[in-house]
Amino acid sequence: MLADPQISVGRAPASRLAFPPGDTRASAHHAEITYDGSGYVVRDTGSTNGTFVNGRRVYSFRLKSGDVIEFGTGGPKVQFEIEGEDEPQLPPTVAPTQSLETASRGNGFGPPPSKEFGRTTVRLMIDRAVKKTSTQFKVMVAVLSLLVVTLVAVVGYLAMRPSPAPQVFDFRAIASQNQAAVVFLYVRFTLTDENGTPIEEDAATGSGFVVSPDGYIVTNRHVLQLWEYDEAWVRNRYKGVIREIKVVFADRSPDDAVPGELVRLSDSIDTDLAVLRVKPFEKMPYLQSFNRDTSSLGQGDPVAVIGYPLGKDLFTFTQAKTAETSLSTGVISKVTPKKIQLDASANNGNSGGPVFDRNGNVIAVLTQGLASMNAQNINFGTPIGQALDLVPK
Repeated sequence: MLADPQISVGRAPASRLAFPPGDTRASAHHAEITYDGSGYVVRDTGSTNGTFVNGRRVYSFRLKSGDVIEFGTGGPKVQFEIEGEDEPQLPPTVAPTQSLETASRGNGFGPPPSKEFGRTTVRLMIDRAVKKTSTQFKVMVAVLSLLVVTLVAVVGYLAMRPSPAPQVFDFRAIASQNQAAVVFLYVRFTLTDENGTPIEEDAATGSGFVVSPDGYIVTNRHVLQLWEYDEAWVRNRYKGVIREIKVVFADRSPDDAVPGELVRLSDSIDTDLAVLRVKPFEKMPYLQSFNRDTSSLGQGDPVAVIGYPLGKDLFTFTQAKTAETSLSTGVISKVTPKKIQLDASANNGNSGGPVFDRNGNVIAVLTQGLASMNAQNINFGTPIGQALDLVPK
């Protein structure tokens, strides 16, 4: 039987592995490590900043000796070790319900020597299933060697550098974890002349993404106010009046669209950002992981874009009955304080969608692409920090 089949990890005081309350890189209920009958698995339990194994963001991962687990970006790290794999034999007098520590002492097998990683090593003994054969019991000991890392001046932990490992960009995980919060936008407006006389009815489509449980959605200004960006309309001094904003969540029919309301526009049309809002509903999906630090980004970093390319035309072409997101991938080409250039494929309709980094953090709002001079895959995003600053607190 398994004496302790699950280890909870997080800042909550009740966690088996509890981190300092002030270290907000780890969530209160961050992850758990469980034994499933054949091995140990670490599972993220809805953390804000993610769980990583050997530098790769994971949601469920089967562990092996030597794996380095990081709880939150730049957060506490532990190294997982399984020792005693030769399984010392226990005498038949040892009952299966005995603790592993007691059983090992009875056989002369004390706890294996501690491995030092920096100043502090915390060890947890995980009881593994004690299986009875015809003549004996077998015990395997899993030892979790832990190093909790934070700044020495803040909470007294030291940084530990994991052994170099290639970063793996998990496209499927990023799509599955985030696409529900990426919405399709349909904006109907009346175009008027400079005197306010109606000229025609028109519509625009684009993408957006929910950034809070209060129903706030980030998108592009030009998705909501297209007349400010059309050269001919600007030249003729045309203006527009929004008549309707429809918001369709992923995997829902356009018939299930909910109304949206414009909340705020960026001061500059070049920044090209807007915030709208829908009425919150139960279990409304929203994105929570953002990376405002553009200095952490560089040329060649992988990125992913999620949105609705070609807008409503894609519904017709694919004969889809519900809103289905598309994902494209690429790398960062250039980073400036105001724009992030990337080569991921994007089309009309992608405007306003989120751009993700390798860890699944939103780093930008896709805003524009170059279509002139036969340019291909030269697209730009506005850093996410500028967008979040527009969202009412």
